[in-house]
Amino acid sequence: MCSQYYDMTTEAAITKLMFLLGSEMDYQEIKVNMQLDMAGELSRE
Repeated sequence: MCSQYYDMTTEAAITKLMFLLGSEMDYQEIKVNMQLDMAGELSRE
């Protein structure tokens, strides 16, 4: 079952991206992880 997520605040997106960039992942891993709900930062419809 696949859930759709629709919303993340600008602050959460920037913080998440900074965290992922600091973890030295490659571009594809960052792209996938930005779409995952790691700490309740994404809201569902």
